[in-house]
Amino acid sequence: MKKRLLALLLLAVLLLPTAACDSGQTPADTRPDTTAPEATAEPTTPAETQPETDPATDPETTAPETEPETEPPLGTTELDKSKTYKILFVGNSYTYCNDMPTRYFGEIMEAAGYNVKILSLTKGGWTLSGSANSQDELGKQVDMALTHQKFDFVILQEQSMTPAVNAGSFYGGVRRLNKKIRESGGIPVLYATWGRKQGSGDLTATGLTAETMTWKLAAAYEHMGQTHDIPVAHVGLAFWDIVQNERRVNLFDTDLSHPNAAGSYLAALTLFARITGIDPTTVDYEGGVGSNIEPILKEAARKAVFETPEIPEEYMDEAARRK
Repeated sequence: MKKRLLALLLLAVLLLPTAACDSGQTPADTRPDTTAPEATAEPTTPAETQPETDPATDPETTAPETEPETEPPLGTTELDKSKTYKILFVGNSYTYCNDMPTRYFGEIMEAAGYNVKILSLTKGGWTLSGSANSQDELGKQVDMALTHQKFDFVILQEQSMTPAVNAGSFYGGVRRLNKKIRESGGIPVLYATWGRKQGSGDLTATGLTAETMTWKLAAAYEHMGQTHDIPVAHVGLAFWDIVQNERRVNLFDTDLSHPNAAGSYLAALTLFARITGIDPTTVDYEGGVGSNIEPILKEAARKAVFETPEIPEEYMDEAARRK
């Protein structure tokens, strides 16, 4: 009876409406490539209604996988400032909120002296399992983009609850996307998200807290990063640093889940630091979040990348067991 009740609660969480950042268009490349597929418009229906693909029944998960050779770790070689880097974002509302890829990430890259061309393929509530499936509406666009364009980096963001409550779906999606991205000549980067803000009904429904959800997510992303040699940008740990130590700084929208402008800016700073190996506190860029807040965000991003907190062993052990 208890197991059945827990299952119903988990299902309810994945069906909860998420109002913030859930309408309007997907942020597309501000300098579009004519060969790029058109980014999907965001749905006006609740963001968490996309059914998750079951790795056990998805035919794409049954084929044996061979890990292709990987590039040197990010940050070990300086990026070429004479080159234009093409970067693809794959994810959902945690990515497209506040136009993070172009408004923040792209502008930070350019402020640091890099030329970038950005494309986002995102849809509200979508999972990486869906984005990795060539039969999925977004997955088809991801396949087309990887087939017809050469991306230097592909940033992958999972549906926010999935790594904590359905690790199998997350792992399967990452494995398949990693293979496709490597075969296309790109480098995948995992955008590890954050736990809900304390007080969220999702935490109550799943028996989690802001802290336990934070560590479950971080461990799941780190496990896949270590297993498949994929760089991880621990945005969630940057969030947790501020939640713990800078309580006057709010990173959340009113739904206690999605990022507000400061949260999206922090995500962009962390991704920038992970990809370039550059200390974000040294970049002359103002995100418009307030001169008193900006240094705090830059320092949290720096620490998350260059002084990444150790994830408690119990969570890493659990992540390794969850298949």
